[in-house]
Amino acid sequence: MDDVSSGHVADDKTNVASLFPMDIFDKFEVFSYRDAASILANGFREEFEDIVSVLRRLRITETMIRTPGGSKGPIAYHVDQLFSDAWQETRISADLHVKLMKAKGTSILSEYTREGYLDGHRIDFVRSKVAVDLEWNSKDQTYDRDLYAFSAFYEAGAIDVGVIITRGSSMDNAFFRRLGKVLEKDGREGKEAVYKKYGASTTWMGKLLYRLDAGRNGGCPVLAVGITPGSVLNFVYPARPMRLQILKRRSARRTLWRTGCGLQTIPGHFGHPSRTCGLPGRSAWSQPRRLGRNPAS
Repeated sequence: MDDVSSGHVADDKTNVASLFPMDIFDKFEVFSYRDAASILANGFREEFEDIVSVLRRLRITETMIRTPGGSKGPIAYHVDQLFSDAWQETRISADLHVKLMKAKGTSILSEYTREGYLDGHRIDFVRSKVAVDLEWNSKDQTYDRDLYAFSAFYEAGAIDVGVIITRGSSMDNAFFRRLGKVLEKDGREGKEAVYKKYGASTTWMGKLLYRLDAGRNGGCPVLAVGITPGSVLNFVYPARPMRLQILKRRSARRTLWRTGCGLQTIPGHFGHPSRTCGLPGRSAWSQPRRLGRNPAS
């Protein structure tokens, strides 16, 4: 898709990772733009620790995901409860006072005030000069509104950094297909499949990064935090035919390590290895592992 990105112009991931506790990355993916992570961690320590605490306590359930949202769904309500009263939903309103002056000197030729020059932009949570918005499952154009609000607050000097918490890229179509049908408001199972609620044109990390890469946040530093399946209570990844540790993931290829078999590159999906364990005609999937013996011997 042309309007999706993986964060091509985001800040260096190694630097960003050094600022956060490592357990955060068990549940979230994090991207920083215009040094947002550094500004937040070093310039607003209390607010940073608040946000880390919220992320650690953010635990959603499959029931929450399957339940219709309405004006405020169960996930948005849950996040609301995690922020203390020090964080307030905030609307900005500002008038613009304009002076026309002689090119030389301080004489004022005319002046006027444009009332309501900024008005109506809202942010979910603001404390000090840190802003946080949550976007779980709205139309992806909502990001444009959020980033414009961040930019307006930033240009007015009301905030120094913004944070958007949204659906991570690993919460994909395959993940939602596992959840079956939606739940009605009374808790009964509905007819529509859950994955149909979470389409490609809704709010998820790829759509947000595309906008951040394009600079739609203006000058405002922005931290993008993506919720992954690691945040879902009791979520179990589908079983694999052998124990694997994922080292790298690139679009259509995955590089994996299996003790005693070396590196295997598996295109597309699991089940089609392109390198054997050293025995003719025996793939890495079928070759038995023998303790204390080199499989290639």
